[in-house]
Amino acid sequence: MNILFVAHAASRGGAAGVLLELMRFVARETAHSSTILTVRGGPLEPQFARIAKPFAGARSFRLAAQLAGAKRRLSEMELPRQQSFERLLAGAIRVNARRARRVARGQKHFDVVYANSAASGEAVRLLESVLWCGAKLVVHVHEMAFALSQNEPGWSFLRARGDLFIAASGAVRDELVNNQGIEAKRVVVVAEWLNFEELQTDKDEAREALRKRIGAPDEAVLIGGCGTIEPRKGTDWWVQSAFYALGTEPNARKVPKPLYFVWLGGGDNAFARSVKRDARGYGIEERVHFLPASGEPKQFFAGLDAFCVASREDPFPLVAVEAAAQGVPLACFEGAGGASELVGDNGGVVAPWGDCASMGRSLASLGRDADFRVQLGRNVFKRAQGMCDANTNCARVLALMEGLV
Repeated sequence: MNILFVAHAASRGGAAGVLLELMRFVARETAHSSTILTVRGGPLEPQFARIAKPFAGARSFRLAAQLAGAKRRLSEMELPRQQSFERLLAGAIRVNARRARRVARGQKHFDVVYANSAASGEAVRLLESVLWCGAKLVVHVHEMAFALSQNEPGWSFLRARGDLFIAASGAVRDELVNNQGIEAKRVVVVAEWLNFEELQTDKDEAREALRKRIGAPDEAVLIGGCGTIEPRKGTDWWVQSAFYALGTEPNARKVPKPLYFVWLGGGDNAFARSVKRDARGYGIEERVHFLPASGEPKQFFAGLDAFCVASREDPFPLVAVEAAAQGVPLACFEGAGGASELVGDNGGVVAPWGDCASMGRSLASLGRDADFRVQLGRNVFKRAQGMCDANTNCARVLALMEGLV
């Protein structure tokens, strides 16, 4: 079987990290031939290239994604001679699309085209001639309503032409079937996956290092958060939850078990500055810390006592799986995506959507009960192993692809 993997990016983690594990599995366990088309670059490109053949003529497909992004940004502006800019951009898009389609017409030997996210739809749309030659289209959906709407017109093409949709969670499946008009029989839920062996680390060392880094005492209880600082990730809700936790729990600011909150992930934009200003305004800046993104996040997760997924919309956050892999109990908001599926009945706490006061009370409760945290951590670790093991889930996805051809 010849597989063309189409990755929207080669960034660490997220959909690209999931794809890397799948490609490794295919290379290790089968004799199938793999080719990779990476629409945007990133640090995983060298690893992709060691596993699969690079797609010949990728430049025009990369340019197509850049031009589509420029078109979206231009539509949000009000510039002098706006229509002239729009006509010039439309012309460039047409010329590049013709070039990409000529490249695609020379690529007729694929059995499966695997689109690794809705964001890869713009590139796949230009590969339509490959599908005409009989290739099956598998679409791995890691997005929900808002993110899907940001990937038009590529997403509409994937939605219409996909033979099989792999949903990253039950929440994603419900979105696809109930709101995107995709037949239920074409959708299969396979939870996001990680290689648990690669996540092993010295927890005692990680705990000591993280507390030292933020200037917290050894006995501090650390509540984590992670991701780009943006509204979808709910960093503002996370700070508000910290405020309620520190304000409603009498012992939260006192020894022997003071609560500290630490967020891993960058963002130097107006929203990030606003969130940090909120922490200062609430008077909790000494207990709320922001750390830049790290190439070794497992050390961060291993140093935590609990992890709060504050997202407004997140299909199945891999950061929650990474925390669970370290035996760290989870907290999340109901109706925000797949995190609550990982929490289940006994892997953490679930607060009503957007109810930061309720979340704060739950986090304060976790902070004062070490035995409860340990038990929840054991439970969520077992759930994560059962739901998110890379070998198990990659084997399932591979079997689904093989069943199409």
